[in-house]
Amino acid sequence: MPMLEDINEVRVTGRLGGDGDLRYTGNGQAVCNFSVAVTRIYRRRDGLQEATDWFRVTAWGDVAKVGGGLVKGQRVEVHGRLETGKYDDREGVTRYTVQIIASELRAGERPVTVNANGKEPVAVVSLDETADSMPF
Repeated sequence: MPMLEDINEVRVTGRLGGDGDLRYTGNGQAVCNFSVAVTRIYRRRDGLQEATDWFRVTAWGDVAKVGGGLVKGQRVEVHGRLETGKYDDREGVTRYTVQIIASELRAGERPVTVNANGKEPVAVVSLDETADSMPF
């Protein structure tokens, strides 16, 4: 009978709780932190219930640069591994943490914003831009 290998893989798909926080370490390495909300539905005696699980995510290097462009409410799929840690809080109580260390990010649609008139805002492009500076 073959032995089972140890595996530490996780994949979550949800919405960002806030904009990606892109920073750089002292040696120039990109790091980005953000949280992802994943809604799940489960059955109870009185019907279906909804709950939201929050996951803290840290991305490094090129993956972090992708995370830095993410915005609150945007859909995202995160592939990575779980990492645990612990620390003592101000009262000396040991606290335990779990976060996802992202190895891959897939950005989904951005949230739709609505202006005071109840309509989506229109993108404004400066006429001063040359054809060379256009992204398409």
